[in-house]
Amino acid sequence: MGVGNDSQTAGVPMATASQLVRYFRDCYEADNRETGIANLFAPKYRHVHFLSGTDDLLCGLFDRVPIDREKGLAARKEAELYRKDRTFDPEEAPAETLLRRYLSAITDGSASRGAPRELPPDRFLQAVEAELRREGFETWPAYPVAGMRVDLMVARDGKTLGIDLVGHPGEFASLFDLERYRMLQRAGLTLFPLPFRVWSEDRETCLTAIREWL
Repeated sequence: MGVGNDSQTAGVPMATASQLVRYFRDCYEADNRETGIANLFAPKYRHVHFLSGTDDLLCGLFDRVPIDREKGLAARKEAELYRKDRTFDPEEAPAETLLRRYLSAITDGSASRGAPRELPPDRFLQAVEAELRREGFETWPAYPVAGMRVDLMVARDGKTLGIDLVGHPGEFASLFDLERYRMLQRAGLTLFPLPFRVWSEDRETCLTAIREWL
């Protein structure tokens, strides 16, 4: 498998580093894939970081977890990491490396994605959604927004609110961090944190707060 065809080595299509960066970015956007980059890199750096070990046949970088801080910070400097005169043939990546497995997954599907996980129903989510529907709200659980999933999106009278369910064991137990709240606020979506303990003790007050928030 080769990426691009601007250069050839022994008849094998080769790709410059800049072509690889564009290729990975296109594949990522087309497939909406989570790459799981260490240190929570911003999305625009993910592919650059993913490729930061391609020189010298990966240098073993993709077999180390976590990636060391020096290499991670250097990944932001694309111009220093990827010189236009360097080329890399993806076929040369050893089969067991993460890069080779990633390439296989996004091109020919040879890496198995596995069956979707069957998660038990979230009773907290079900209870909140049922109450809000009775109140006349439209609801959408696990709603995708900006690369994240909002636990419960609700709307009424043309207004929308995201509800962050907190504390009940299960898929939606964790709390979004403050930066996620701010990011969604800048995008025009307000998040309402709803702890399970508070809901259990005083459901009506929680519903009143949601009504007033909208």
